[in-house]
Formats: sequence, structure tokens, C-alpha cells
Amino acid sequence: MGSSSSSLTIELNRDPPLYYGGELLKGVVRLQPDDVQFNAKELSLKVEGKTVGNDLVQHTVLIGVDYTNIEVKECIFFKKHIILAKPTPGEDKFLVSKNQNTWTFEIELPTYAPPTFSLLQNLYQYQHQPAVHFIVEANLKKSFSSLTNTKAIIFRPSVFIKTRTPASWSIINRQMIQLNIHIPQGIAYVSGEIINGIIEFNNPRHIRIKRIECKVLQTLIVGYGSYTGSIVKFNVPKISDTTEEIRKETFQIQLPQDLPPSYNYSPNEQSQHKATIVEYSLSFMVRVIGILSDIEVVKPLLIGTNPCKYEENGTIILKDKRPPKQLPPISTQQSIDKTTATIPLITKEHSSQTREYNNYATNIILKNET
Repeated sequence: MGSSSSSLTIELNRDPPLYYGGELLKGVVRLQPDDVQFNAKELSLKVEGKTVGNDLVQHTVLIGVDYTNIEVKECIFFKKHIILAKPTPGEDKFLVSKNQNTWTFEIELPTYAPPTFSLLQNLYQYQHQPAVHFIVEANLKKSFSSLTNTKAIIFRPSVFIKTRTPASWSIINRQMIQLNIHIPQGIAYVSGEIINGIIEFNNPRHIRIKRIECKVLQTLIVGYGSYTGSIVKFNVPKISDTTEEIRKETFQIQLPQDLPPSYNYSPNEQSQHKATIVEYSLSFMVRVIGILSDIEVVKPLLIGTNPCKYEENGTIILKDKRPPKQLPPISTQQSIDKTTATIPLITKEHSSQTREYNNYATNIILKNET
């Protein structure tokens, strides 16, 4: 007995389904049989995290020419499976009645795993682009068929920003144009924040400066597959087609919401899991009249997470929040320190450890997950 119109659904305890490393994924599986009753063999639930990326499968050299074969490969780096309902001992089936049946569940998520991301909404060639997915899937096995329901969740490893230190950079091109950039709150932020800064140039030869372009770049890497693109792009206001000797302006960069945090997930050499990296950088390009005269400054940007729980209409929602200490608004009257501030990119050793990145600390212990 049984009907194909029976419904199996998963209801999670958060909307949107945003979860952080080490948290409990909670929810309910609901079954509404269409028949008065039917027999089932097993009701199970699994949580799975997997990467999608290019893999180097063969590299040969023939007559001095390199031939490299790349294929798209999925690798499961996290999987948990639980049984929600099964027959009593000695039986091979259990009875499901007409009344709606519900089963609650909770599964602990990994503490250290790559954040979810996908380029499906932006690129046509999705199969060649890196991605990380977390899914929850319920499956009801019947005698000759099965019911399945799958939901995607948003996973974020915790990357905490402890402190912020001002960052400044200075560079001079071949035409003696000096570019100075100062960011009082430094280069560590969470999604949705605004980066405030001051940009200044000294142009003693009165060379024509066409514009100053600013970008926030995002790099996503899974195995041999990578993607780099602009998530923010604009021209610095009030600087356009000028030959002024000295000019100073403020700028603001609005970071998008729901960015995956900066992360480097590097399994050990024996693992089949693929290295997964999320990186960000700030790019400033001064477009100048003349050959090879443009000035470019590219510096790493750390995107972290500061999870905060609160209730809205009875629903627990977890969102990123800003670090408690906020510096006051800046003005163009502030002096610019010519010292250079740098921040190393996140790296991982094969042993468990805690790393700090200058004065930008990410309270992460990176270790292998099996």
C-alpha cells in the first residue's frame, strides 16, 4: 500500500537556515501519508557537507607538450546519518497511519569546515566553478519506492575579530605621483559593515589623473578550480580628470551581506578532501595619462563572523554582528601615516593550533575533520 502523493518535509529551527561551526542543527521531519495507512521500512536523516571543484586526474608530456586532464569532482568532507524510525525487532516493516507523523532531530555540525558558497546564480558554467554545499536530507524507504526531501543550509565556521588596528599604505609611480591610503579601522570586518577610508595623492608634475577605481575582490578555490571576481566596484567620488597637485577625499565601501568568511581548509595529504580557500582583497587603481603610469595597490581583507543570537517573532535567528568597539567617523583632516600595515593570509598546519594574524586575531583552531 502507499501513494506517490504522500508528503515528506523537513522543517528547520531557523529561517534563514544559517548555522555556525559546532552548533546543533535542529528540526522536525513531517510525514503526511495519503493512504489510510501504509508500511515503511525505514526513516532516516543525513547531513552532508561536500566540495565541488576541478581535480587533476592525469598529467602527461608527449613530444614536449604538456597534456593535463581536469575533471569536476565532488568530495564529501562531513557526513552524519541517523535513523528516525524503523521496525521493531523481528519485523521488516513498520506501520505509518493516516495521521500526520513527526520526528524531531538534532545533529551537531562540525566545528572546523569550509563555509558554504556557490556561483550558480552568477555563472552559466557552474560545473567548472568551485562550490561548497551543506544539505539535510530525509528519506523514507517503502517496499517498492521511497520519499525524499532535501534542504540546503548555510554553514559558517566561526572567525572572530578580536581587535582592529589602523592600516596605511603609500606608493609612488614613475611620474612621481604619490598615493596614500588610510583606513582607521584596519582591514578586518564582518559582512554588511562599511569600510571608511581616506585617499590622498601628491601630484607635483600636475599629470592628468583620470579616476581612482576601488574594488573588493573575492577569491574562491576548491582543489584546482578557482574563481576571482569583484563583489564591490566603484570610482572614488570627486576625483575625476584632474591635474591638481594635492587632493584628499574620504570614501566608503559597503560590504555585501552574508559573505562567507575568510578561511583556509587544508586537509592532510592522505585525505581525498580538497583544499578549500576563501580570500578577499582591497584593490585601488589610479588611472593616469601616460604609458605604464597607472598605480595599483592590492591588500588582503579579512572577513570574519561574530555570531549573535536573537529572537524575532518567536524564531531564533543567528546573524553576524559588528565587534563591540567602533572607531569614530573619520574626516579628511586626519593625518596619514606613511607606514605600511600588512596581514598574512590564513594558513594551516597539519597539527591543531591557534594562529594570530598581527593585531587581527581570528580565534580559530584549525584541525583535520574525519
